[in-house]
Amino acid sequence: FVHQDTRQKARQELQSLLDYHFPAPTPTRAMERQVRLRVAESGAGIDLTPSDRGFHIDHVEDFPGQEFSAGEVILAINGCPLSGLTEEEVEDTFGANFGDGAVLVIGSA
Repeated sequence: FVHQDTRQKARQELQSLLDYHFPAPTPTRAMERQVRLRVAESGAGIDLTPSDRGFHIDHVEDFPGQEFSAGEVILAINGCPLSGLTEEEVEDTFGANFGDGAVLVIGSA
């Protein structure tokens, strides 16, 4: 038999621990996903434009094919954020990490 106050405090403490270790996804994060970049000898088959959020995807060729589409935004590459960088920094960071299998974080425009 446990007193009602003790049980309520235990429940609140447990909920705090759950919230800390398993935070609910924010709406922005829920819209993001990770994909791997496909690069063939002819390139990645994508046209990009730098933006304040990263690289805006203008066009995706059928080959080598990608798991994202025109209108989305590349927010990070291999763990390096592209948002908030200057146009030159976006291009330099992307170029330094560009390659087959690079991990991209994709968000909606």
